[in-house]
Amino acid sequence: MNKQNSTYKSVSWFEGKPIILFCGDTFLRTQDGVDPFGLVRSYYTDSQVCINLETSLKGAREKKKKISLTMSENALDMIPDTVRIVSLVNNHVSDSGNPAKLVHALERRGKVVVGPGNPSVAHMTLGRRQVDFFSAYFNLPRLRVSYNGTKADALERLLLKSGAQRKIVNLHWGYEHTDVPAPFQRELAHRLVDAGADIIIGHHPHVPQGWEIYKGVPIFYSLGNFNFWQFDGETTEANRWGYMIVYELTSGDVKPVPYRINDNYQPFSVSGEEENHLMLQIQRLSETISEIDDQRWFTNEHATWYKSEMKVWKHQCLGRFSPVLWLKWIAWLCLPMQLKYYAYALRLRMCSIRRRQ
Repeated sequence: MNKQNSTYKSVSWFEGKPIILFCGDTFLRTQDGVDPFGLVRSYYTDSQVCINLETSLKGAREKKKKISLTMSENALDMIPDTVRIVSLVNNHVSDSGNPAKLVHALERRGKVVVGPGNPSVAHMTLGRRQVDFFSAYFNLPRLRVSYNGTKADALERLLLKSGAQRKIVNLHWGYEHTDVPAPFQRELAHRLVDAGADIIIGHHPHVPQGWEIYKGVPIFYSLGNFNFWQFDGETTEANRWGYMIVYELTSGDVKPVPYRINDNYQPFSVSGEEENHLMLQIQRLSETISEIDDQRWFTNEHATWYKSEMKVWKHQCLGRFSPVLWLKWIAWLCLPMQLKYYAYALRLRMCSIRRRQ
């Protein structure tokens, strides 16, 4: 386990100015029930905090799915008072059925809830500024190789309609456990900036990704895990760190704040050489974003995800005989996303053969 930094510092980079602190994927759970925020609470002293909460409240009708996340209402009491904004637009908010109970439980605790509708918007006044928080969930594209569609159109309309002085967009999107966003994610992000977004905060991959500036607007593709168990396999080094974003409302200035995650799934602050190391990691991830095109992304990042999904399909289909399951696997193999990957992989292989001849 990494050594935890017991000397905390409050967020003072924008001292005296209204700031929002954004955190990544959060489940409100540790192995022994201790406070998941306990080692970073000092960061919250002078800020409003926004988290992506990936859970549902335990109910009578839990969905049958590979990973279903539920918790008791009492777990919500661990959320600090300074965590004012909670985004619920993600793939787990309905795991126990109707998410209205979770929304009401959070609102009773004084939280501003964004969701569960997809997309959703919530309104706040911060530092005498009207601030609108938008959230949307984009699942993996199936029949399209982009994030164009009805959800993108609806989110764009909400942004264009808003008269707020600051428009903040949380996006639950992308491929899990890949550290480079897909080109179609960049296209959507740029479209939302054109529609008026002042900052975009991404989550869902459970690993950190880089960020870029487009027309003066920061786009953070994935902050990584904040407090989250890896239910789909063993944790990796990339699952064990992430970064928060300090956002100054008046100027729009931003600052990434890296952290590590201990064996109890608690984020803890870093400093000195370790902080510099993680900042260089963020810089490296950010530099790769502009270099990725469709072919490079499909033959590298998508290939990683594709091979991982293949293992899951093989395990399911070889584990029990089910004609329906086999047909679903065949259909998955023939999706346009997969076909485009095969085409790029074949082209890469042919180029490799020609170079050897």
